[in-house]
Amino acid sequence: MNPSRPGTHTVYINLDLLFDFYSTLFSAYRTYFVKHSTCIDNFKKCIEGKSLDEGLASLVQEVSQELDINLVKQELRPLLEVSLRCIKPSIGTYTLVKGLSKAGVIIKTFTNFEAYVVDIVKELHKDWFNYEIIQINNIRDMKDTLNYANKETTLFINSSVAYCLDIKAENIPTIFVPHSKRALESLSKDELLKQTLDNAGIATFETLEDIDWNKFGFQSVIEWPTPSYFLKLDEKPANLEYQVWKNVHKMEEPIELTSNIVHGFGRGGKKLGIPTANLDMTPEIEEKLVNLVSGVYYGWAEFLPQSQAEKDGNLEYHTRIPMVMSIGFNPYFNNKYKTAEAHIMRKFQSDFYNSTLKVSIHGLIRTEADFMKFSHLVEAIHNDVQVVKDILSENPL
Repeated sequence: MNPSRPGTHTVYINLDLLFDFYSTLFSAYRTYFVKHSTCIDNFKKCIEGKSLDEGLASLVQEVSQELDINLVKQELRPLLEVSLRCIKPSIGTYTLVKGLSKAGVIIKTFTNFEAYVVDIVKELHKDWFNYEIIQINNIRDMKDTLNYANKETTLFINSSVAYCLDIKAENIPTIFVPHSKRALESLSKDELLKQTLDNAGIATFETLEDIDWNKFGFQSVIEWPTPSYFLKLDEKPANLEYQVWKNVHKMEEPIELTSNIVHGFGRGGKKLGIPTANLDMTPEIEEKLVNLVSGVYYGWAEFLPQSQAEKDGNLEYHTRIPMVMSIGFNPYFNNKYKTAEAHIMRKFQSDFYNSTLKVSIHGLIRTEADFMKFSHLVEAIHNDVQVVKDILSENPL
């Protein structure tokens, strides 16, 4: 990609468009509040667009004014630590920054998240994410940043409408991209907001990969991989994000569960091409999973015969098979109840409903994410499966 305007281009990108902070944090929050018998499914709006501390304070205020925010922070710390240690780049992020860097574009990012949150991200992804991160906590900080921007060769990509309007007022090309599916849905329903952005001359795109770079003086667009709508798990992931998807949280001790396999929503095999074994969420299993952040886990699974006479020739009993396991609410599909679904990484000739499955959960790959596109969900699952293949082939546990 070659800029057609003179001078070295600089692209400023809001960090929350590159990493899904809000889903990462919300996974920890939901786990914490569920333990306290409080449902916060409709409160994600409280944290979006805010720093960690500001968002948590807003959420706690919404849940109950009687809660002690300092006690909540203290009790949340272990869950937040696990969640942030597994934060992954959003699908398309690595493709974007690699393409811009290859073209000689200077990339700078900005955020209102606290320094310790940013430091975790920088440490985890230091092998590829070595771009400047500017702390912006208010409009004044943004204006100070604008003072150093060359208006002829600078482009801002932001998820904050207020900041977009201030940047555009300085005659700097500006793009608005929503930071979440919820924000995108709100934008689609808000005709006044869309008109405000249009009147200000602010270009709006649903995701980073939808940006029309030609409109902003670039001669060609980034070469995005063909979107995936059905998993092809016999092949390596095509998205570049897989290369930087490998930070996981390994548990000190595995969690073991034994359950009958029950019918789920029918999406794993039919819609995604990844047949899953849905565990029966008994009180005993719910109790074992109550402290786990909602997300995608890895480990082993083995089938147990209910009796010698009931053995199924389709299944290999007492044999450990690698698995990827989703534990949580699956925000893309708006599940209302917690589920545990294991993808057993072996091909089967028929289904295995009513069979007995023993699983051993060894670690967390990533927290739940509210993907902007169905193809992003497919690519993320493909990455998850490949990461588990890599982990268990190198270290059988």
